[in-house]
Amino acid sequence: MINGSKRIGKMGEAALSLAGERGWLVFPIWGVTDGKCDCGDVDCGNVGKHPIAKFVPNGFKQATTNAALIQHWWKGNPQANLGVRTGRASGIFVVDLDRKNRTDGLQQFAELSRDGCGYDSFDDTPKAVTGSDGRHIVFKLADNVDVKNGSKLGGLNIDCRGNGGYIVAPPSRNGAGAYRWDISPLEFGPIGPPKWILQLVTGSAETKRTARNNSDGFAFTCQYDLESHPG
Repeated sequence: MINGSKRIGKMGEAALSLAGERGWLVFPIWGVTDGKCDCGDVDCGNVGKHPIAKFVPNGFKQATTNAALIQHWWKGNPQANLGVRTGRASGIFVVDLDRKNRTDGLQQFAELSRDGCGYDSFDDTPKAVTGSDGRHIVFKLADNVDVKNGSKLGGLNIDCRGNGGYIVAPPSRNGAGAYRWDISPLEFGPIGPPKWILQLVTGSAETKRTARNNSDGFAFTCQYDLESHPG
């Protein structure tokens, strides 16, 4: 058992584990109580997804692997959600499949994959179910590759979190529900992405992927956010 785990709660324990065993940079995000953000803003539009400025005034840029600092943060707020900085800082990027606005990014992603399984094609890299029933797939980021934040890749409900971004990680909660690992990063470290995913998230011009029947080409480009927002 992690020393002082009762004082930092399960969120703090998870933060220490990811930092210590995976080397991922972590930081505290406002938690959620009864579906409302603990930040106190009754009109909060980013429930359970924005940094606690008291601890990290510069947001995800102050994410760390320092165990003493992580313990200090979660002793100060054991209910704080868990943020993970993406990009070269942690050596990872995350494909974020949204399922909202009557559009299923999970299905769209499956149609882009060679085997038609998409999310279920990856059983040896960390992946999670989000509080809004979306999906996160974590991939290793090579030093010579630049993966930025991207939204609505190819006009689909598929986002990316890379350099300059972060994700909310299990066992956090947002206004809709809890996050959970389908494949824990404590079981499998992230693998390098297949070529088609790398082309998707780096915005390779005129990249084409085949649909489920591998006969109809699908062309798309990537549009990148200038500023990060949480997945």
